[in-house]
Amino acid sequence: MPTSRVRLRDMDHLCQQFVMSFANPASKTFKRTLFEQKMPFTAFAVADLQKEYERLKNLGVVFLREPTQEYGQIVAVFDDTCGNFIQMYQEQK
Repeated sequence: MPTSRVRLRDMDHLCQQFVMSFANPASKTFKRTLFEQKMPFTAFAVADLQKEYERLKNLGVVFLREPTQEYGQIVAVFDDTCGNFIQMYQEQK
């Protein structure tokens, strides 16, 4: 699984840019439309999706989609409680 490394000192700058991008009215419309259509805002690769699903579910995370196999991967989608759906996926070996 490919990984990228972000230096810690760059994280603050990246987070500021990410948050400020939502000040744009077009971004608000985009984000709202994704949520209304139950489409994930972003996706994260995980090594063991079932394990992460169980861990998050035990912490009270609400899932829109339970782990499902499709297109050569397993996916699950949860509500981040901030107006976004987030997808986790695991590539099939």
